[in-house]
Parts: sequence; C-alpha cells; structure tokens
Amino acid sequence: MRNFDNVRKLNRGRQRRQPLSPAIGMLALVTLVLAACGQAAPTAMPPTQPPVVAPTTMPPTQPPAVAPTESPLPAALSPSVTVADQAIVDGKVTIAQVVSATPGWLVVHAQKDGKPGEVLGYSPVQEGDNADVVVMIDTAKASGTLYAMLHSDAGTVGTYEFPGADGPVMVGDQMVNPAFQITGGLAAAPSATTPSETAVPPVASGTSPSVAVGEGEVEMEDFQFQPKVLTVRVGTTVKFANKDKVQHTATSDTNVFDSGFLSKGDSFSFTFTEVGEYPYYCAPHGGPGGAGMAGTIIVVP
Repeated sequence: MRNFDNVRKLNRGRQRRQPLSPAIGMLALVTLVLAACGQAAPTAMPPTQPPVVAPTTMPPTQPPAVAPTESPLPAALSPSVTVADQAIVDGKVTIAQVVSATPGWLVVHAQKDGKPGEVLGYSPVQEGDNADVVVMIDTAKASGTLYAMLHSDAGTVGTYEFPGADGPVMVGDQMVNPAFQITGGLAAAPSATTPSETAVPPVASGTSPSVAVGEGEVEMEDFQFQPKVLTVRVGTTVKFANKDKVQHTATSDTNVFDSGFLSKGDSFSFTFTEVGEYPYYCAPHGGPGGAGMAGTIIVVP
C-alpha cells in the first residue's frame, strides 16, 4: 500500500509540473536561438587576393635620340719650312721638313745682295707634312747662303710656273724662306777655257771626244742634263733622251727648239747648223737663264 501511495504521489507531482513544461521548452528554445545568434561561429571567408592584372607589353626601351653633332673642321695648316746647314751632296740639298697648306713647290734660291736671288732648283711638295725633301740644284751658281722658299702650285698642277702663277707662299706679309749655310760641295770657279776645250762625256758613238761630231747625246736623269754643257761642231745632231720616271722637256731659252714633254724612254733630236751657244732648260723643273734643270749646247765651227 505504501508503494501504491508513493506512486500516486509521484504521479501527482508529475501532473503538477506538466503545465510548466511548454513554457520551459519555449524558454529553452528562445535561449538557444539567442545563443546561436550571439555566438554563431564565424563563417570562414577565403583570403582576399589582389586582382589579377594582365601583364602589359612594354615597347623595348630606346636610347634617347641624340642630335647629330658636326665634326670639327681640321685646323688650317700653317705653312713652314725647317732646314739645317749642310753640305751639297751629289748636287742635292735636303730640306728637313716642309708643311704646306696646298700642293706646292720647295724652291732653293741663291743669295743675291743679302736676299733670295736666282732659282737653283725645286721639288714638288704635297699638302700637309713633307719630310726630307730632296732638291737637285745648280751647284755652279750656288752661293754660300741659300734660301729654302715655299711656293704654291697655283697654275697648271704639276708644272712649275715661276715667274708666273706659282709664286712664293706668304704668311701674313712674310715669305716662308729660311736661309741656310752651305758647308761643302760648292763648285769650284770655272777656269778660262775655250769651247773646244770643254770636256764632253761619252756621246752616242761610244767615244769621248772634246767636241762631238756628227751626233751627240744628252741624257735627262736625276733631274739634270748629262752632260750639262755639250760642245758640238756645226751640223751635229743632238739627241735628248729621258731616263727618269718623270716627264722632262728640252726647251731652248731663245725658242730655237722645244722637245715637248718626254716620258721615260722617249727622245728628241735636233740638228745644230749655226755656230753659237744654245742654253736650254726643262720646262717642269727648270727655267730660262740656267735655273734649275738646265744645260747648254755650244756649237763651234
């Protein structure tokens, strides 16, 4: 019975608590919802990535444009001649240095009255620096003091024209013509001889007579006539033969004969029919009156 009563009490207790169950349930539900809203686990978001930007194709780097610069003009050459005292060797003198602004001539003058006089010889020079310019001179007319004078080549290129277009080069109002002393090699004063006593080198016949008869020969070699003086009898034919690599002429001072330009291996002949002296010269390398490359034909009865 006691057990039965206990059961009954228990059931009554449960019955009394049942009306509260819905409210409690509702309260629990609300509590859970609020808890869920306030303590909801954070949603895992993917990490923010920077936007992908397609690579931009850049043009190749070009060096900055540089404005073209003009090349500086070369400084104008200042004409000058450098020469030392020296002896005449084999009829030649050597000029150590010649600086010319244009093609020209180095001309050696004898001294007369303390200044440049007669032309003794000359050699061509090129524009710029010319070293060791060798000049064949007329030693018979050389003086103890000579002048190395720079001339232009203003006329026919390659042809010495002085007196004429190829005048002395001037720097300011001064000629370029340093003086130098001859220490040896001057020709001895000629002895008084008659034309027939003048020694004559071998002629075409192969003999060495003092006076050529019938035929004589003058060779153009090393910028000189060999022999320089040739004595022949009236009626003799003289042949002028060029042995040099450059052109020469045999031109009479008095216009009696003129070979024109003769190249190496060429020759010119002229027959002398009257007694007298016939001076002549090479037009490119000498001049009337025995200047530079010059010679004389003496015709005797």
